[in-house]
Amino acid sequence: MSVSGWPVLPAGVVTFLFTDIEGSTRLWEVMPEAMRAALARHDAMVRGAIGGHGGVVVAELGDGMAAAFPSALGALGAALDAQRALSAEAWGPMGRLRVRMGVHTDEAVVVDGQYLNQPLNRCARIMAAAHGGQLIVSASTAAVVGDKLPDRVGLLELGAHRLRDLAEPVPLFQVLHPDLDRRFPPLRSVDSFAGNLPSQLSSFVGRDVDVAAVADAVRSGRLVTLTGTGGVGKTRLALQVAAEVLPMFADGAWLVELAAVATGDDVVAAVAASLRAPSLVTTGDALVGYLAQRRLVVVLDNCEHLLDSAAGFAEVVLARAPEVHLIATSREPLGVDGEVVRRVRSLDVPTPGANAAAARHCAAVQLFVDRAAAGSDGFALSDTNVDAVVDICRRLDGIPLAIELAAARVGGMSPADIARRLNDRFRLLSGGGRRAQERHRTLLATVSWSHALLSEPEQRVFRRLAVFPATFDLAAAEAVCADTDQSGLDVVDLVVGLVARSLIQHDPDSDRYSLLETLRQYGADRLADAGETDPVREAYAAHYLQLAADTAPGLHDHRFAAAYALLLLESDNFSAVASWLAAQQRWGDLADLAADLALFGTSVHPSEGYGWCRQAIDEGGITDPQRMVDALGHAAHLLLSMGEYALCLTASHDAESLAERHGLQPSPWAMFARSLIHLYRGELDESLAVTDRYLSLFDRRQDLQLATVWTLAVRTNVLAAMGRHDDSELVLAEALERAARLGHPGALAAIVIAAAQVRLCFTSEPDFDAGLAVFDAYPISSPALDLEAWFRCTRGFALFGAGRPGALHELAEASRLADRSGGEFGPFALEALALGYAEAGNLPDAALIHHYATRTSNSVLQWPVMTWIRDRIDTALAALDVDDRRRLVTDGPALSRRDIMAIVNRNDQQPHH
Repeated sequence: MSVSGWPVLPAGVVTFLFTDIEGSTRLWEVMPEAMRAALARHDAMVRGAIGGHGGVVVAELGDGMAAAFPSALGALGAALDAQRALSAEAWGPMGRLRVRMGVHTDEAVVVDGQYLNQPLNRCARIMAAAHGGQLIVSASTAAVVGDKLPDRVGLLELGAHRLRDLAEPVPLFQVLHPDLDRRFPPLRSVDSFAGNLPSQLSSFVGRDVDVAAVADAVRSGRLVTLTGTGGVGKTRLALQVAAEVLPMFADGAWLVELAAVATGDDVVAAVAASLRAPSLVTTGDALVGYLAQRRLVVVLDNCEHLLDSAAGFAEVVLARAPEVHLIATSREPLGVDGEVVRRVRSLDVPTPGANAAAARHCAAVQLFVDRAAAGSDGFALSDTNVDAVVDICRRLDGIPLAIELAAARVGGMSPADIARRLNDRFRLLSGGGRRAQERHRTLLATVSWSHALLSEPEQRVFRRLAVFPATFDLAAAEAVCADTDQSGLDVVDLVVGLVARSLIQHDPDSDRYSLLETLRQYGADRLADAGETDPVREAYAAHYLQLAADTAPGLHDHRFAAAYALLLLESDNFSAVASWLAAQQRWGDLADLAADLALFGTSVHPSEGYGWCRQAIDEGGITDPQRMVDALGHAAHLLLSMGEYALCLTASHDAESLAERHGLQPSPWAMFARSLIHLYRGELDESLAVTDRYLSLFDRRQDLQLATVWTLAVRTNVLAAMGRHDDSELVLAEALERAARLGHPGALAAIVIAAAQVRLCFTSEPDFDAGLAVFDAYPISSPALDLEAWFRCTRGFALFGAGRPGALHELAEASRLADRSGGEFGPFALEALALGYAEAGNLPDAALIHHYATRTSNSVLQWPVMTWIRDRIDTALAALDVDDRRRLVTDGPALSRRDIMAIVNRNDQQPHH
């Protein structure tokens, strides 16, 4: 049946079914005639199943369909019938036609014979996460069908997944039936790929066409720049496009937020930190070399204040990293050859006098209604308010931020009142004729209008909050925004009020606050107008210097997890404070900040912390010799984490020489770093001498118990490598007791690793059972990436040698962690994995991995176990046939890091003994 040419669509609670043929593009290319016939049969099967269960085909989507059902059981039955028929069909030489399907139940509104997009988009995202032959349903559908599932049908809970709309994770279920495949790879959700794309707390409205167009441009081009005025939605569009193209990038999608970057010199560090690059990546050349081995997409957000540096970085990446694609957001193009510029337009607005049915199809109105409904229970577009809503959207020129600010007022004002205030107060700045400038001025006028509605105390707090380049908590807001005369400004109450007015964003999960960049820049201008910039920045720096000093002691004991989590939240603010301190030439304060955060830096991104130390040292602002010794020691410790062993030894010797020259206390961190490097190099006497001296000086210092435990771990391994096993066991027992008493997770992890290494790495024949017994006795993990990789690598080696299940998976995971952190244990993990493959009979992959590890390693590990591993690999690889040897010679030198990790990942997906 149909009415006025439109199909009769179910409304209210509706269940949607989306289908798509996996790999159809390739099939069309290689077998077009067979595919044409197969698609006709596919369409007949799917349409028949939909119609047989009371569904309506809503749209044909390429090689798939979208259908709507008044019943969730009907949609499920149709999907099952279609999948079973497709699976049983004989498809001839083209092979089985594999169709992925998604089912989702939601409230649906029909306007002029069409559904509004949100529930359809969600169902499409669910389908896109599935694999060919797989049927996935949402939690809402699972709840509706409940215990009414047909015979032999079950639901397998797959956990919560972030879909490509970047919303919060949602639970998904796989439909099980004896006639359907049961085993599939992990879902193609955002979280199954590498990257740091953030979840979005609000829906993405009105950009479907833009997303598709920009995604096509990113797939075909290397650099796409989204330009447009502040508040038009460049960042949100860039994130959504990155999520859309994510499956084509093996190394993921990464957001680099440049708003908090003060100068162009810091762009490389910001990119490296956001990509979680190895700690060795500290220069532009190193970063581009790192990117050159990867296939990923990078979103460079807010480039306008760093245009030259961003353009220079993009040029080098385009020239030297052929599989890296860039999406930039900026108020103007970067001006780089090969750049594809896409201007982000305002949302479409309705014509004057449009009725509610017509207005609902306009993205600007959809956005206003969505945000107003979120802030005011019961708000809906109606014939009584549509004129005012249309007027608001038109006068705000369809700019998303302006519309959101206006919609936030619906809780206390009617749309008509908002429209009247716009008529009275909203006016464009004079002068200029370009359309782009007019949109920018419209936004400024809108922000000014919202600012003018604030009380004077609210305005005072708003402009002072502009000093935060990143998220902040209420304690920081109070410290920075409070009046110095203690006049009783209630900062907390005022911040909460600004959240209600949408001038500040609040993330309830982290309980942190932030300003959109456009609003932050506006507030910064008001701060300068009030003559408050310097005192507010001083208060900002003082707060974070004190926070670092107060939190740092917790990094050394049982409070580590809480301290680490807090500092991680505030890392961007610490970076901003460090930049300001350097600009003010306050080198002593910068040295203190670097010292307080040194242990945090070794766990996150040590190059930044080392840069602070180096600045403070080189600029000569540290006049106290003891502070200089300590700064050199912290620099040495950070260089150790970066794998810069030569520089580390230099800094350690400089610290010791300065201490001896002035009769000062040496740096314990410099001594620890030096003892470990000597052990790595097999310089056992030197390492033991350093640990002896360390313990004679610092053994009883309560504030150095973590460093002492780590030094005892080094001493344990040194004694074992010397063959003094009884002494090694005595030191080990003491270290374990101290680590347990200290309660620091990194201390216990380091000692457990050292205990296992005594049995595995420092004897001519590893004792695998004894090494494994250590891990069985201490089933722990480390919060630091490098220690976690060491832990998994050593445990995986023990599992392998003991013939226990899961060994190769553990070594593969260690290789992945090592690959991410860039630690010196990477070659050890790969060599152990190559031995595992070789002894499992997979000689070709073992040879390639062994060749790569040998060719690329700059490891200094001089341990007996390395000789043991390599001798056994060489023996196993002697059985390589002629063709495999020839392939190793011709293909081996060209293999990249990504190629090797692809081999590891491929093997890890297969069952192992």
